[in-house]
Order: sequence, then structure tokens, then C-alpha cells
Amino acid sequence: MASRRINVALLKAAHTLGLFAVWLVLISVFGVIGFTSYFSLFTTIPLAYGIYVLVVWTMASPLAFGRNMLGKKAHSQPLGRERATSPKSFADVALAAFPLSMSGMANRVGRELKPFVDASYSSGRTLEYFDSSGSRAHIPQRLHFSDVAGRAALHDASLGAQCLLTRSTDGYVRQRALIGLLAAREPWVVPFVVLLVGEYVVEIIEDIAASLPTLDRAAYASFAKKNQPLMQLTRERVMSYYDCYYRSRYPDRRDYPGLIILQQWEAWAASDSG
Repeated sequence: MASRRINVALLKAAHTLGLFAVWLVLISVFGVIGFTSYFSLFTTIPLAYGIYVLVVWTMASPLAFGRNMLGKKAHSQPLGRERATSPKSFADVALAAFPLSMSGMANRVGRELKPFVDASYSSGRTLEYFDSSGSRAHIPQRLHFSDVAGRAALHDASLGAQCLLTRSTDGYVRQRALIGLLAAREPWVVPFVVLLVGEYVVEIIEDIAASLPTLDRAAYASFAKKNQPLMQLTRERVMSYYDCYYRSRYPDRRDYPGLIILQQWEAWAASDSG
């Protein structure tokens, strides 16, 4: 946000300097030639406009191409935002999605699900969060399992595998995998549940809302406090999908399950802080 405000200020400065240059040209030319010459009128105005465009473009074009004085740091994404990543093996994706303390489990999950993963598919994006120990982890935006294989993997999937199955491109697989997560008490399942609230399948969101009374309050409160940027991103997505798809179904947005869930988690976090 700060870099965006600076960019806007620079654009305004370019516009002001451009107008000032136009004023100088008009005053200088007409002061020498006078206002009685039609030739000066029809040649100076285009000249002044050209100078204005030149000044504005000279200052604004670096902003347009992302090469301003703020450098690359101005374009870095904050924690909790979606990030583009280089293609990785599924084993690496699985390892990165869980806390460092769960690396052994993550490696087993990678081996468990590898036969079902479509290695040719990659969204190339992850969502970053802080785990309970303060380390960063990266959950894939989407993973692709073939319809038959992905659903077959659900029957005997471990809890860790169910976490990654919630990132499936198949909504049915995501919903089925969620069932195990809602009953779990392990804190490392929490981010996978949180991300589902910020998606568009309201039936999945309704399942989470129905399970609020049985969720591990302390785990969700702790996650919400440690990951405020991710919670804010989730809220933005909830509002966006509500506006696009569910406004008529829930005329009062306070009744929308996604917002009910977020308000409950935020209340838990606030109460836990007190």
C-alpha cells in the first residue's frame, strides 16, 4: 500500500510539472510574439501539449514498467499473499506445505499421494503462512488428481494426505477430505481448513460453519493471531465470492457462512489475547 501511494504521488507530480511546462511555454511565446498572431496561436498550443506529454511520459513510464526508484522490494508480496513459484516435484510441494517439525510425516504423505498426482498440472502458486512454531510454510493453491484416482485415494488417506487433498481441483475431493480435518485436533490441519473458507463452494463452507462448536478453539485462535495477513486475504476472498455469487441467496451478508466463520475465529483470537 505504501508503494502504491508513492507511485500515485509521483504520477501527480509528473502531471503538475507537465502543466507547469505548458504554462511556461505559453507565457514565453505569447510574451514575445503577442496574442494577435494567429500563427503563434495554432503552432504554440500543439507545441505546449507535446511538451506536456513528454514531461509526463518521461516521469511516468518507469512506473508503468515497474522500474521506479523503489526497486524490486516495492513489488514483493506480503506474508499470507498468493505467490508464484517455480515448478517443483510433488515431494517438495508436500514437504513445503507442513511445519518443519512434521517433515517426516510430510515425506510420507508425498509418497502416499504421488501415484495419484497429475505431475503435468501445476497452478504454480502457493499461499504462505506461519506455523505454530513461527516457521513459514507454503500450501499449494491447487493440485490435480484424476477423478477416479483422486477419489479412490480418499478412502484410506492419512490425515496429512487429506490436508493436501483439500487443494484438489475437484470440489468433491476437497469436501470429502475436509471431513477428516474437521474432526482432527492437530494444529497443522488448521491452515488447510482456513483456505477452504476463502473459496467459492458454499457447501464446503457450510460444512465448516456447522462444525464450529467442535473445532479446537485454541488452535484456530492461535493461527488467526499469527497469520493476520492470510486471514485478511481470506476475508477479502469471502466478500468477493459473496458479492459475485451469493448475495441473492443471503440478502443479509451477516448470514453468509463464510463471514460467520471468520467472525467466530476472530472473536476466539481476541478473547485468547485478552
